Amino acid sequence: AFPQTADFLIVCEEQLQRVQPDGDVAVMQSVADAGVIIGKCAKPMEYARQYCTKREGLMAKKYVEEVMRLSRPLFEEPRFQGLESVEAFKEQYDQLLQHDVDQIIMDRRI
Repeated sequence: AFPQTADFLIVCEEQLQRVQPDGDVAVMQSVADAGVIIGKCAKPMEYARQYCTKREGLMAKKYVEEVMRLSRPLFEEPRFQGLESVEAFKEQYDQLLQHDVDQIIMDRRI
């Protein structure tokens, strides 16, 4: 009976490890959750870019703020840090803020 109990405990330990914050199950769940958040940001981000291109600052600002609100967990929650999809999103987000929004500001000054 002892070896079986020991084997059972090892299996339990392995399962526990998988759901720890850095375990594969937890990471997969974080990737899935991040995907949902990024998905919700896709349309507002697209609209923000379009309005930036058209130089319509107020509408662009509205959608940039919506993206900021929706994506906040990606920047604040530790479980999302370092995920590939989140890092790619952050690059797009930075590009939107730096390039597109800055362009409107520059155009307004000219």
